[in-house]
Amino acid sequence: TFDDDTKGIPLIQPRYDAFEVETPKVVESEPYQPKKEYTSPTLSTEYRESVNGIKLQILLLYYMFHEDDMRISMKEKNQIKRHFSKYKGSLGEYDIKEIKEFASKTLSIDTISAFVSERNVVSREVHTAIDMLGLYNSSGRYTNIINFIKRYLVTENTF
Repeated sequence: TFDDDTKGIPLIQPRYDAFEVETPKVVESEPYQPKKEYTSPTLSTEYRESVNGIKLQILLLYYMFHEDDMRISMKEKNQIKRHFSKYKGSLGEYDIKEIKEFASKTLSIDTISAFVSERNVVSREVHTAIDMLGLYNSSGRYTNIINFIKRYLVTENTF
């Protein structure tokens, strides 16, 4: 058919079913439920020990890097960030916030010793944290500081 307004161009009438939209099928699924944390006292204690060990490692890195020249260089900051990023998935929001608070302060060996005592950080975690410092001491620059930390923390906390 021709319409006077179309100037001789035939009108194409769309089929009705071209406008029909198929309703998507809704698949009922169970509502999202967060994973339930296993509440074994042993697991909880082991997890806490591990988190405190990670925190201690980061605190000791800050302390060691600051103690050698009373500042933390960009290179040292990046090393701390890389070390921190290894464990970020293991830490909760509160733990990350606490580490950042510690990092914003100038740490002393007494502060770190108090952290070890208050958190009941186990001997294994203390030794692991001290040994980890050696990974960042390839030049031998921090040897005296590491030895001091080892003497102070191991003697002070009778590990």
